[in-house]
Amino acid sequence: MVPYFSWKFSHHRHHRFTGHMEKDMAFVPQVASDKKQRRLANLYMDPELFEDVPIVQLVKLLAHQLGGWQMYLLFNVSAGPASKQRDQAGWLRVSHFEPTSAVFRPSEAVFIALSDLGLAITGYALYLAAGVIGWKTVFLLYVVPYMWVHHWLVAITYLHHNHPDVHHFDAEGWTFVKGALATVDRDFGFIGKHLFHGIIDTHVVHHLFPRIPFYKAERATEAIKPLLGPLYHREDRSFIGQLWSTWTTCKAVEADPQVPGALKWVKN
Repeated sequence: MVPYFSWKFSHHRHHRFTGHMEKDMAFVPQVASDKKQRRLANLYMDPELFEDVPIVQLVKLLAHQLGGWQMYLLFNVSAGPASKQRDQAGWLRVSHFEPTSAVFRPSEAVFIALSDLGLAITGYALYLAAGVIGWKTVFLLYVVPYMWVHHWLVAITYLHHNHPDVHHFDAEGWTFVKGALATVDRDFGFIGKHLFHGIIDTHVVHHLFPRIPFYKAERATEAIKPLLGPLYHREDRSFIGQLWSTWTTCKAVEADPQVPGALKWVKN
């Protein structure tokens, strides 16, 4: 149940503006100074008193894994403030399901409607299937695998774009190449190599050359690594270890005084 054309358009713009603090379509981090200002809205409690507590971190991570994809599709969560294609009033007008959503250009509305039609047909097919084999069976055969895929989609893309050593850039400091290099290759072990056939392990070259076939990405990565040197980022720890450490350390960014136009992750 993914709106095909909707995600195609927003994902294209994510590639176009990767790492841009204003225009990127996904994984734009919170700025530390803004985070402090928003504490006034938290009644009499300072979130920093609890945000590093392991159980709080775990609950937030589970919510991220189970609901992050839907929140992005419905409310454009984690997109940059200047990523919208037109001005629209209301927080409901940034949905991937709304043909007149601010996320899309007017010329793209018909394709968003076609995506919605496809989802409606799929939903109706599931409804008919439930009438034949029962809702419990549909839940086990469709909903559970959907949530499992959702978990992997969120985790993989999150890890590709968040790492303590990777910068984000303001409008003056950003370039396409800088944004593409603000991504991370990860070792996803057996699952990445054998179940995903290597398509998720090489993300840097995917952003530098988006049209490259995934089956040539590993070879291309080995070719560009000597050229990129320290600009190339890779993490080889276990998947769970990577996810937990990234989630608990990459929370907000601040200006990097050593790199004009760049923002670095705030160290705890």
